[in-house]
Amino acid sequence: MSWIYYSKNGGVGFMHITNGQSPSDQSEIRALKSPVVKRSIVVAGHKTSVSLEDAFWTGLKEIAGHHHLTLSDMVAGIDADRQHGNLSSAIRLFVLDFYRRQLSELKAAAPVVHDTMGAALVRFRRTD
Repeated sequence: MSWIYYSKNGGVGFMHITNGQSPSDQSEIRALKSPVVKRSIVVAGHKTSVSLEDAFWTGLKEIAGHHHLTLSDMVAGIDADRQHGNLSSAIRLFVLDFYRRQLSELKAAAPVVHDTMGAALVRFRRTD
């Protein structure tokens, strides 16, 4: 497991990423667990690992379930379609694109519906 250590040394902040080893000077240091988690998965018969944030992993599982696919099959498809970059990045882009398309479809189906932020901005700009 990797940990990110943040320390203020003479008023200057710095970060140090380790492989499970803590820094020698523990005064003024606080450890934060990295939000990226490495997970193992079998893709096309080969075990590989991907490093993803929980939100992307959860999104990927939801999309696979929506399409009645196993995670391995879903990731194999993403892997086969990617043009460049690493598999973890390709998965993030896939999940982002899926939810962006869903939002576009919702907006197209119901153009009268406004998101909360848009409505709040309209009210903020009024000078009545």
